[in-house]
Formats: sequence, structure tokens, C-alpha cells
Amino acid sequence: MEAFEKWRDLTCNMLKAVFDRADVGDDFSGRVSPRHVVMSEYSQVEQIAIPGLKGGVAFLETLRESLDFHELAPGVTGSPTPLGRTDASDHGARVFVVHGRDSASRLQVQQVLGALGLEPIVLMDEPAMGRTIIEKFEQESRAGFAVVVLTGDDEGGPFGSSEPPRRRARQNVILELGYFLGKLGRPRVCALLQDGVEVPSDIHGVEYVPLDSAGAWKYALADELDAAGYQIDRNRLKRGR
Repeated sequence: MEAFEKWRDLTCNMLKAVFDRADVGDDFSGRVSPRHVVMSEYSQVEQIAIPGLKGGVAFLETLRESLDFHELAPGVTGSPTPLGRTDASDHGARVFVVHGRDSASRLQVQQVLGALGLEPIVLMDEPAMGRTIIEKFEQESRAGFAVVVLTGDDEGGPFGSSEPPRRRARQNVILELGYFLGKLGRPRVCALLQDGVEVPSDIHGVEYVPLDSAGAWKYALADELDAAGYQIDRNRLKRGR
């Protein structure tokens, strides 16, 4: 929750600074703030953070599409900045890996990124150095791209439903997916979806790459990294590995 609240406050302040109207930031805050919370039924992450991230990302996407109709603060341009080629000044070869309990899938992603000459960042592998979990995440998440591995680690469904529970990704994985969509933008986030896992709702515009056993996902991931500006050699990947 602390990471979500910090993202919300920083984004709100940034919008107020960029646009020559304070109500843009207020509108954003309204989209990410819950209207009704029943803490006895769901956790804070389910009721506040996840809906807030979805609403915030949708608001920012709409705002980006309508930049021509907004008056910006002096010295600020509404022209989009091209992605460009990623180099050392853009976090170098760092790629953050979001994962659940499926260690095999996580290791496969790390191996693929390493084979492409990139540096996979896995939070649990980084030294704590006296930092809290939130501090560690904020500092280590400084990467130019994120790979989110959605594996069926949990089960869930509508409260009181007679339908069998569906496999879904862990709550932290969904939260961090929304975090990186807001921080990096959709072109710099690749979501790998294990077969049979429930797709998170209301995160529009996100394309999920099937985490297939044949390994086609490796080449799809390489294509996404190349499109995001990373200098990679797809020939370093070998099918079947």
C-alpha cells in the first residue's frame, strides 16, 4: 500500500506541475481513490491499490490522447518523446522481473534475458542493505523495461459464487504490473501469461504473451525488447531451450 500511495501522490503532484490547471491533478486523485471500501471482505490491495492503479492508468492514457486540448504550464511541451535506443543513461541493460511462486518460470525468464545480454533484476536476489521492502523495491525497480510473469499461484472468484475458483496470479504480481504500466508505459512492459490463468480485468490495451511450453514466448519477448529500444541479438536464442 505504501508504494501505491507514493505513486499516487507523486503522479498527482507531477500533473499539477505540468498542467496549468490544478484540477487535472485533483481529477487524477479522484480516479485512484476508492468510493466504497468494505475491509471485512477484501484486503486493502484488492479494494484500494488494484482498482486505483487501473483507474489511474486509464486516466493517464486518456489524458495523453487529449494533450492538444489541455493548456500546459510555461516551458512544457505536449509533443510525445520517442522511445529511442536504450543505453547506459536509460538504466543500461537492467530489466526488472516480476514473478510469483513459480520458480521454474522465473528462472527461464532470467536465462532468456541473460542470453540476450541484459541484466535481469529480481527483487529477492538483491541485498537488503538495511532497507525496508518498499525502499528496496523503489530503488531496484529503476529499470527501463519490466517482464511480468503471471503464473497460477493463487485461486479466487466472486464471493459467494457456486463456480469453481479460477487460477490467478498473486496479488503482488498484479499490483506490480499496474505499477510498471504507470511508471514505464505499456511499450516497456511485457506480461507473460501462463495457460489457464485468469486475465486481470480493466487493464485495457495490455497484450499478454502466452507462456507456452514450446518457447515461442522467448522470441515474442525479444521482439518487445527490440521495439522498446534495447540492442539485442535474437540469434542468441535457441529454440527448445
